[in-house]
Amino acid sequence: MSLLILKDLKKHYGGQEVLRGASLTIEPGTKVGIVGRNGGGKTTLFRMITGEATPDWGQVIVAKGTRLGFLPQHPNFSAKPSGSTWRVVWKRPVKPPSSCKKWERPWATPMASSSIA
Repeated sequence: MSLLILKDLKKHYGGQEVLRGASLTIEPGTKVGIVGRNGGGKTTLFRMITGEATPDWGQVIVAKGTRLGFLPQHPNFSAKPSGSTWRVVWKRPVKPPSSCKKWERPWATPMASSSIA
């Protein structure tokens, strides 16, 4: 059973055609990268997959029970953290694996503990 099926998607913004006949099927375990020029419709495609936008033509089919994750094109990382996960991650100093030592800069200093409340 396919996780995601895009069938003949078309989208216009005003007189500008952004997508013309985009089709894609993603099966479980498949890794996909979407690459294209600026204004090529990548963000529009993801907005249609997440339901933020609707196609002018075509179908977006997401398998029942499929969880979608999506990082916006312009994420807001400046918001004050409030979740416990953020605190746990940032309060603990991170020790890189030994395989990363060869890339460590000689002037680098270890990350200091901080108290994020």
